[in-house]
Amino acid sequence: MSCRITCCLAEGEALDRDDSRLRRVVAGNPCTPVSILHRLAVDELPLVRRLVAQNPRTPSELLARLAADSNSDVRLAVAEHPRATASLLSDLAGDQSPDVRYGLAENPHLPREILIGLVKDENPYVSSRARKTLLRLESSLFEISL
Repeated sequence: MSCRITCCLAEGEALDRDDSRLRRVVAGNPCTPVSILHRLAVDELPLVRRLVAQNPRTPSELLARLAADSNSDVRLAVAEHPRATASLLSDLAGDQSPDVRYGLAENPHLPREILIGLVKDENPYVSSRARKTLLRLESSLFEISL
């Protein structure tokens, strides 16, 4: 869907209709205005909120709100977003869902101190994944220095 069509649909009354497909398309479109992403971030459907959290245009302050979402898939999408701040990622490292912590542990761009904390996670899958990510990063650094 083009940016122009998305903006027209989003700014009109179209989002107020009970059309979850349209809301999903608009939430996932990188051309969607931030004001519309704010509206969709409180949608009743977790899939719509997850798409907002995955949208490259979603600002960090909206990601912070979505990081407190009741749905772990939404929080995981926040954890994987390139605009998630180090502070937000640190908070998500203590998330109740092992799936969210595992997703963080896979992230090679996660600050090293957060990865080290995840190595000590009570969940063996999370700690193992964090350990593997750290080893992969350290071996890459070693290869670069050669």
